[in-house]
Amino acid sequence: MSQLEQELACEMHLIVPPDQVWRAFKDLHNLLPRILPGFIDSASLLEGDGGVGSIREIKFGLVVPGQSYSKERIDVLDNEQRICSCSMLSGEMMENFSSYRTTWQFNPATGGQGTDVKWKIEYVPVGEHGSLDKFKDSALLMVKQIEGHLIATAEYTPPSQQQKLRAALLS
Repeated sequence: MSQLEQELACEMHLIVPPDQVWRAFKDLHNLLPRILPGFIDSASLLEGDGGVGSIREIKFGLVVPGQSYSKERIDVLDNEQRICSCSMLSGEMMENFSSYRTTWQFNPATGGQGTDVKWKIEYVPVGEHGSLDKFKDSALLMVKQIEGHLIATAEYTPPSQQQKLRAALLS
């Protein structure tokens, strides 16, 4: 991290297994508009197949004031370690940053139940950017919505895991 670069990080726990969360996360361009209506109007791959070097655009809904879209490049997509890093290329948010990179990691939870998620942004601010808590809150909301979707549907989750996930949620 350079002297100008700053960092914000958080961790969270999900009850769903890391492989299922990872499969869903890699499909964000299809999943986000369905699980976050109003927040995300659309998401699409502008270039690539969703792997390293792909460019993804997310168009925000009316409930996200001051943000109409963001465009990001997938820099790291490690299936073995379940790590994804993306660099923001454009969008209103980039008016406050000369560099903005998000990294996600999905690890098996300690004790073997569920997933421990690590989220981090590394950024270089331009002028006054205010609190970044809204970005952390958005990340937490997105991951919790993915978890809820995985519990409620069979999408990304083998049928043999569905009953187990529902039981864990109710306990």
